[in-house]
Amino acid sequence: MQGCGNDYIFIDCLRGGKYDFKRLSALLSDRHKGVGGDGLIAICGSSVADAKMRIFNLDGSEGKMCGNGLRCFGKYLFDSGIVKSPCIKVETLSGVKTIRLYIKNGKAVKAKINMGTVETDCRAVPVFFGEKSCLGETVRFGGENYDITAISVGNPHCVIFTENAENFPLEKVYKEVVGSGMFPDGVNLEAAELGKTIKMRVFERGSGETMSCGTGACAVAAAAVIGGYRDYNKTIKISLRGGTLEVTVTKKNVYLCGDCKEVFRGELNLENFK
Repeated sequence: MQGCGNDYIFIDCLRGGKYDFKRLSALLSDRHKGVGGDGLIAICGSSVADAKMRIFNLDGSEGKMCGNGLRCFGKYLFDSGIVKSPCIKVETLSGVKTIRLYIKNGKAVKAKINMGTVETDCRAVPVFFGEKSCLGETVRFGGENYDITAISVGNPHCVIFTENAENFPLEKVYKEVVGSGMFPDGVNLEAAELGKTIKMRVFERGSGETMSCGTGACAVAAAAVIGGYRDYNKTIKISLRGGTLEVTVTKKNVYLCGDCKEVFRGELNLENFK
């Protein structure tokens, strides 16, 4: 399934089955030798929600949260008849998230997620910085000064506003940011260009540059509101290489809205990966 061009391999584990997901993700996500995708998502049982989402990146590392993947996760639960209601609760490593599905002809085509609170406290992101928060602060990486905003939306993000997102040296700056040791748990880096619609590119920890990132779009929207470029409680459109996402930032939570599509289903012999 894919949401805004962010594509993941989903494995239904609701009926049991223990697998080496870290190894599986690295093998199956390979676009030449495997199924191909930005990673793997396991659909697991939960005692506190309708189901539990576990997400694994291209390199096999486990992530805490994925907004695009979560919309598709909700679609699978509804379209498969596992959950009858269009309002679904999903357990993640970043807490229980609520998904509101939009249904057309009996199938979910779009979803809105309450992504929870935007964390700006340096300890919560986490980011090593001399103040309580790092919001629009000038930091030097690789001999260049950048104004960065460090935010967590279930996982850590570093947002840089630039005049030209398309030509921004994303991978180069990402390596410098990570190499600085400023983000102890790693970070997703966003280059964002302000306009009527905010243009954004993202380099994700564990996956590299992707077509889209839901939590990254939320981080960019929140950074725009905090910086005074956008208003609270207004829909903010974020244009990514994979499509457009809509984000609303309130004083309490941030909401992400976008498409969710099934691409294909298939069978794999996973006996060798147990």
